[in-house]
Formats: sequence, structure tokens, C-alpha cells
Amino acid sequence: MIDYYLVLLVGIVMAAGSIFLLITMVKDRVFPFLRILKTLGLFVVGIGLLVFTVPDLKSIVAKDYDQLEGKCTIDTAKSGRHHTTKTYFDMVYLDEKIRSKGKPELPAYGEANPYYCEITVSHNHQFEMDYKVYDWKTRELLETSD
Repeated sequence: MIDYYLVLLVGIVMAAGSIFLLITMVKDRVFPFLRILKTLGLFVVGIGLLVFTVPDLKSIVAKDYDQLEGKCTIDTAKSGRHHTTKTYFDMVYLDEKIRSKGKPELPAYGEANPYYCEITVSHNHQFEMDYKVYDWKTRELLETSD
């Protein structure tokens, strides 16, 4: 959830900051080309972040989330210079792939190892709130994000 508020805050700061920079340029009547490009880039990125986060604002504040349940596989991938591990819950029957905040400590990963998952997400399924991973056959709780 902190991810959501961080992205929203960065979007607001970038969009408001670019508007402030534009007002100061108009007020000073100084329009350097490179500064205009930087300001427009800042504005476009800020608005893009707001477009990505604002549709879920009402449901996040009201804590009205979607619950995804069913067979899933859990895939991990290392990337970047610092070898960060990204974890994805692939909900098999729902055709959804949701990026996880953390890596669950499970005995095995990949398509050959199915689990039963309960994942709480925002309405547009962009932000994971929490998850529970159960054994596929016994329904024994193996891992939770709490």
C-alpha cells in the first residue's frame, strides 16, 4: 500500500512542480528551449503517474479491494545490476499476472508447481495488498504476506 501512496505523491509533486516552473518562466518572460522541454517532460511523467494511480484512489482509501482466488503458479526473475528478484503470481484460470511486493518462501517455484492463492489487489489489479499461498492438494497455508 505504501507503494501506491508513494507513486501518487511523486505524480502530484511532479505535475505541480512543472506547473510552478512554467509559471515562473512566464512571469520572468524567459523561455529557454531546454528548460521548456524539461518542464514539459516533468509534466507528462507526473500526469502519467496520476493517470495510473487516481482511478484506484477511492477504493484504496475506502479499503474496498478485489479478492482473486484460485490455482496459481509463482515465478521469480532476477534483474538489474543489483540482482533484485521480482516475483509474479500467475493466476492460471483468471489469466492474470500480478507482481508481488516480496518473495514468498516456498519449497518450489515455476509452472510445474501449482499452488492455491488468495490475493487481495486494487480494483484495476495494479497494486497487490496482500497474499496467502496454500498447498494445491491439502490447502495447508504455506505463506502469507502479513
